[in-house]
Amino acid sequence: MNSTHTSPGTGQSRKTIAFELDSEGRPIQLGDPIRVIPPKFRQQNLASGAAEKIYLSASPLNFRRQLDGLASKLRDPRFDFLFRPGPWMPNADGKTTADLDLLMEKWIGGPQPITILELSGVPHSILTNLIGTLLRIIYDALFWARNLSEGGRERPLLLVLEEAHTYISQNDSGPAANTVRRIVKEGRKYGIGAMIVSQRPSEIDTTILSQCGTIFAMRLANQADRAHVVGTVTDNLEGLFSSLPILRIGEAIIVGEAVHLPIRTLIDPPAANRRPDSSDPLIYVPDAKGPGGWNRRKEKSDYKEMVSIWRKQESRSPRIVEDSNDIGKESGPKIEAKRKKVKKVNQIPVSSSNIASVGYDVATQTLQVEFLSGSLYQYFDVPQNIFDEFINAASKGKYFAAQIKGIYRYAKV
Repeated sequence: MNSTHTSPGTGQSRKTIAFELDSEGRPIQLGDPIRVIPPKFRQQNLASGAAEKIYLSASPLNFRRQLDGLASKLRDPRFDFLFRPGPWMPNADGKTTADLDLLMEKWIGGPQPITILELSGVPHSILTNLIGTLLRIIYDALFWARNLSEGGRERPLLLVLEEAHTYISQNDSGPAANTVRRIVKEGRKYGIGAMIVSQRPSEIDTTILSQCGTIFAMRLANQADRAHVVGTVTDNLEGLFSSLPILRIGEAIIVGEAVHLPIRTLIDPPAANRRPDSSDPLIYVPDAKGPGGWNRRKEKSDYKEMVSIWRKQESRSPRIVEDSNDIGKESGPKIEAKRKKVKKVNQIPVSSSNIASVGYDVATQTLQVEFLSGSLYQYFDVPQNIFDEFINAASKGKYFAAQIKGIYRYAKV
């Protein structure tokens, strides 16, 4: 489509392509289809005195804009999960090193009882198509393998659909909604169940909602949402559901096949080290010393860093890479200055295979960790909720490795 040639019209072929050449007469860039790198061609040159005339491609096809649009998507890192899926990515010959069996084993055959497919970073333009495809793969595999030990009848599977209103809304005929309708109608016969989780039940497809055997209804203030929930239960329970707007945080009304009688109950929150990362943003923090809170004096902003993590599609800051050149070292002016600013804090002994004690200074948001080896490290700008979760974690070492190490700036004391 974009090539140039040394021959005009019908005489053009692969042999007449005019690649841009280096000083030794070799093509500068032949292109790479896997990495989506186009070849470099010489510019059109039809001047009368030119040593060699260069002609544009005479191809009758006219989809250059579509080609460029596809190339831009192939280069977009947000689509890497789709176009560069590791061992499932075909090579130039169309062959892959892994097949669907390995994918299914990772999803439903792992050692843990729960598998989470994180799709929050997927572009919204393809989200419903992607969810529909994922659900169809899982459902079809368990359906056809229903008489095997890996099938749904021998190992029932529950599909939990978070934020379901975004992809199975009313009158939605997309792939996600169609697949979910099939699962809620037929899945129970083959050991495949569905849990629909949504804050806007009024936007959920009524066919899907009507197939739910048990309803956990938490606080709902919107009248349309309440009416949608009440419409799925019997008339004699309307009085119970009238209390939906005044339920406390964590309180729920449960009706359906999972309970003998309709109940109103208060659900215990999970332990501090098992709660999701969904705490409220820091708007006002009294005596705040860290980066949070609008009551603080604004620090010098680094929007270059913001754009960098945006392009990399990573929520964690690359700042730790820069800090490892100074704060993590044993010597240097920056580390000495940091040591002078930070005071030692009282330590609390903990039970761990590699951590002896931990301490926390609220004023400076400094976490101090003493290891069994005798090493003592301080981690800076650590929120207090991270320290609380660290202290209450069942495994201090695992929590430290996942939530603290490599995330916060540090110094050896």
